[in-house]
Amino acid sequence: MTNDSAKYMADNMSYDRITYEAMNSRYARGAAAKVAERISELLRSL
Repeated sequence: MTNDSAKYMADNMSYDRITYEAMNSRYARGAAAKVAERISELLRSL
């Protein structure tokens, strides 16, 4: 996602590399993995 820090949800590698997206994200480290896991759970339940 681009053009606004409110949209950045960086992965752990981005935090390790100290990327622009990670440093300007409103989401904490690990948030992307939690969202991905929850989406997977919801899809499996269909």
